[in-house]
Amino acid sequence: MQKRPDIGRFCGCGCGEWTNPGNYFIVGHNNRGKIVSIEIREKMSRNNGKKRRKAISLLCECGCGKFAKAGDRFIHGHNGRGKVGWSKELTKETDERIARSSANHKGCKAWNKGRKATEEERKKNSIAIKKHIQDNPAYLKILRENAKRTAQDPEIRDKISKSVTELWQDSEYRKKLRLSHAERIRRQNHQPSYNEISCVFFKQFDRDFGTQGQYATNGGEYYIRELGYWVDYINFDLKLIMEWDEKEHYNVNGSLKERDVKRQKEIQHHFSDFLFVRIREEKFLEKDVRLIDYVNLTA
Repeated sequence: MQKRPDIGRFCGCGCGEWTNPGNYFIVGHNNRGKIVSIEIREKMSRNNGKKRRKAISLLCECGCGKFAKAGDRFIHGHNGRGKVGWSKELTKETDERIARSSANHKGCKAWNKGRKATEEERKKNSIAIKKHIQDNPAYLKILRENAKRTAQDPEIRDKISKSVTELWQDSEYRKKLRLSHAERIRRQNHQPSYNEISCVFFKQFDRDFGTQGQYATNGGEYYIRELGYWVDYINFDLKLIMEWDEKEHYNVNGSLKERDVKRQKEIQHHFSDFLFVRIREEKFLEKDVRLIDYVNLTA
């Protein structure tokens, strides 16, 4: 007698759906309505995933058109696209959750606040940014458009102008910039520009007084690390500092510029027991002033 082929049946769980041939239940329906013991649950937990089918990659649900990783609904970071954060436009005055969070974090500092990036970290960041721009030309276009829009907005330009003016009026900020610039020059093994006439003068000065000072062509200009300044001439034996001033160091009325006055005061405060002398190139070249009029070392 020929055996009748199995064409399937209604699922035994009572859901009313048709099973595959030879099966009594639809996959996953065999435990519907049953109370599973703790022992069986532990066995199921241990076996979980052993016979699981391999997940396939699907399109990211944010609508970007790219495929997410196998088993994921979104590409990493795309799950928040187009959504407005719950705390947007809320403040600690209008929402107690933000007020509570602010109170809990009061006095806390970020782990990297005030931390300076190492040279290796700066190089890695620079390479990563360049690679990101090369791989995403549209991102570079957005940056340029934003910069152009910012440059044309009078309100933003006014804010930037005010903030920059305030920063430049802060002596500590200017000192930090000066120190960072000086350290960058030192790391590159460069020397600041110098006046050749002044070096001739300093060489003749050392010869006339039988001493040995430090200047651009004799050991390089001395760098004051604490202040970020280079001095034109320094002599530790005579405790003497000399600065050579070109025409640019003076105002139209002949007075020394304010920045040079501040610089001199800082250097004099740092070397309080040194004699500080300024030599004005314009007058010196007139040859009607003797060297002894500038520096009286015998006094």
